[in-house]
Amino acid sequence: MTLAADTATARTMGAPPRQYAATVMVPGYTRPIRRGRAQSAAWWPIAGDSIVVQFTQGQQSRGEVQLRGALHVGAISGEVWYVSNETGSSFQLGTFQGTKSR
Repeated sequence: MTLAADTATARTMGAPPRQYAATVMVPGYTRPIRRGRAQSAAWWPIAGDSIVVQFTQGQQSRGEVQLRGALHVGAISGEVWYVSNETGSSFQLGTFQGTKSR
């Protein structure tokens, strides 16, 4: 996952107006793409040191996947959620962990 300070091109519905560019490659969650290329996503900060990263699972998808996590020193950890576009319902799918690098 890469989080940038640029304005997101893959903007998501129902998110705050200020969204930033992100790319993600999460096995089992992101859609298959060309070799070596990550999926476009959007991210935004929420309370404290927490962020949300959101991406769709393709044109036929009826919802989006969110990574909701908090950054502590050089690590990020949180939960994986599915948000239904039809009902607005959210379902927790699992958890994730990552480390910050440049």
